[in-house]
Amino acid sequence: RIAWLRARGVQIEMPEDRNKAKTGSTGSGKMHTFKYVKIPVDPKQDIVECTAQVPVEEAQGDKMTSVLEGAFADTVADDAVLESFSKSQGGSVGIEALRKTMAKGGCESFRIAAPTEDNGREAVYLYLDESGQLKGLPRNQRAVDLAVRCGFPADISLLGDMYVARVKWTGATALLGNVDFALADLSPAAVWARR
Repeated sequence: RIAWLRARGVQIEMPEDRNKAKTGSTGSGKMHTFKYVKIPVDPKQDIVECTAQVPVEEAQGDKMTSVLEGAFADTVADDAVLESFSKSQGGSVGIEALRKTMAKGGCESFRIAAPTEDNGREAVYLYLDESGQLKGLPRNQRAVDLAVRCGFPADISLLGDMYVARVKWTGATALLGNVDFALADLSPAAVWARR
C-alpha cells in the first residue's frame, strides 16, 4: 500500500526512511538523477540548471520537497512580524515555534501545468518557500511571468527564489517520478507548456 501511494505522488515518511537517512544506507547504491531549474528572485542573477540524485529505491513520487529541504531555511529577525502572525492565529502559535519552523525551512509546491495526453502526461511545478510572505520576501517577477504564460493571473504572489521541476506518469500503473526539466524547457514552445 505504501509503495502504491508513493507511486502516485503521496509523500510518506516511515521510521525506516529516517534510519536510512541517518545511516546513509541507499540499498543498491544506484541513483536516479534528474535536472531542475532555479529562478533566483534577484533578476541580476542567472537562471541556472541544477541536478538532483535520489536512491533508485526511493525515486517514485515527487522528490523535490526532500531535495530542496533546507533550501528555504531562514529566520525572521523582526519579532513584531512574528507576534502579529501569532495573534492572527489566535495566539496558538508561539514566536519561538515560528522561529524554529523557519530555521528548518519548508518547501511548498505549486502546479503550473497539469499532466495531459498532449504534453506527455507531465506535470510541471514551481517550488517555493512556504513562509515567503511571513519572511517578507520580494516578488519573483520571472516566476510570475512563467506562471502567467501557463494561464495564471498577473497578480499571482510568488515570492523569493523559485525552483521548477517536472514529474511524469508512466506505465500502465501510472507510476509518478521526477524527470529532467532543463533550461531549454523554459521555452514557451516546450511540449509541457501546450495546454
